Amino acid sequence: MTVNAFFTSLLTWFPVIPASVLCLLPMKNQMKYRVRQTVCVISAVLILILPLVAFIETHFNTPYNAPTPFVLMIFLALYCLYLNVRFSKALSIFVLVCAIMSFLINFSITFDSYLHPYSGVNNFSFEAAVFQAVLTAAFTALIAPYMSKHGGLLIDSFHLHGVWYASALVSFIFLGFNLLIVPRHYSTLHVNNIFVFFLIAMPLLFFLLLLLCVLFYLIVSGMIESSRKETELRILDMQKTQFYKQQAYLEATAKERHDFKHAVRTIRSLSAEGNIEELNRFIDQYVEKMPELSVRTWCDVPTINALLNYYKQMANIRGIPLSIDITLPKDKELSETEICSILGNILENAINACREIESYKRFIRLTITVMNDIFLCIAAVNSFDGKPQMRGGKYVSTRRSGSGIGLESITSIAASMGGSADFSHEGCEFFSNIMLPL
Repeated sequence: MTVNAFFTSLLTWFPVIPASVLCLLPMKNQMKYRVRQTVCVISAVLILILPLVAFIETHFNTPYNAPTPFVLMIFLALYCLYLNVRFSKALSIFVLVCAIMSFLINFSITFDSYLHPYSGVNNFSFEAAVFQAVLTAAFTALIAPYMSKHGGLLIDSFHLHGVWYASALVSFIFLGFNLLIVPRHYSTLHVNNIFVFFLIAMPLLFFLLLLLCVLFYLIVSGMIESSRKETELRILDMQKTQFYKQQAYLEATAKERHDFKHAVRTIRSLSAEGNIEELNRFIDQYVEKMPELSVRTWCDVPTINALLNYYKQMANIRGIPLSIDITLPKDKELSETEICSILGNILENAINACREIESYKRFIRLTITVMNDIFLCIAAVNSFDGKPQMRGGKYVSTRRSGSGIGLESITSIAASMGGSADFSHEGCEFFSNIMLPL
């Protein structure tokens, strides 16, 4: 083993660094720990593992790509450990980045075969290693903003895990192809027109992978936008229902308002006569005749009012006591759609959980308040059967057919707004605590 061979081998593993960056960028809102802590740990692992792998390759003269599966498994485990997302999302991003890097590495191998046509991939040259490092770094710098912005949007907002697994499978096919197509001896590329075919086929396949990524983004972002509009339409429908109920109340009380002055005269007359018993009886009858208002004004935000009235009525129908205490800031702009999505998911999950237990045990308490004029705090507690369904250390939906998308959606929305969501349980009580910066 020579020093030159060791550093050449070490340089060939440089793509792991930009690959790590591309893997973390879409997950910026989904990290379990602080970004600085995550970066420090991953950097320390890179400093330890990459020189070790380079030493093993050069000292034991291992075949090309032999350590690759072990290195990928180590980094995939570390990647999942530091993220707060389902495995399907982590796997999809990880395999996609590996597939992209495998194309760039094969481009470097093609460059090396052009410089040294009678060499082989096990004797990868220092010039090609430098070319590979520059190429992977430049491409990472080019697509990093898109991975952060658009990739982060998909990770935060799209929760159909079957689709994420399917995208991971597609990327894995490209990755496997690139690992298998690597020529052991460059001379095979210079037979007939194989080198020309290689030069044409590899960029085309690379372009196909990028095109599939763009199509995936366009389709999924369309689905996200459709879901957002559906949520807005649902809120509008709730507002419409609230308006009709208020209109019906006004119409039902029109006669009582018209006759109110006569009632006042009767009350005054009975009071002047000192007939307290008859006065009380008249007031009780008058109050009973007045229609009850089924729509309440909880706050000054019409969309939140409509949503709370909708779920209040739903809880009443199912015999679930729902208490609501809400205080909203008067001089702060609120993200109404996002807050309504959070509240809707919390209350729907709570109502579904209460339906599984005896009626006398049911309750839901929702509190919305402002902390230090900088945070909007949403806290909810509801009763449930005391048997939480968990998968991978996370709560899933209380519905038998549920997949926990509601809770994951709350977490993603809170993270995208720069806040946090925490769920826990104690005995037969389930707690939801969300903090959103104002």
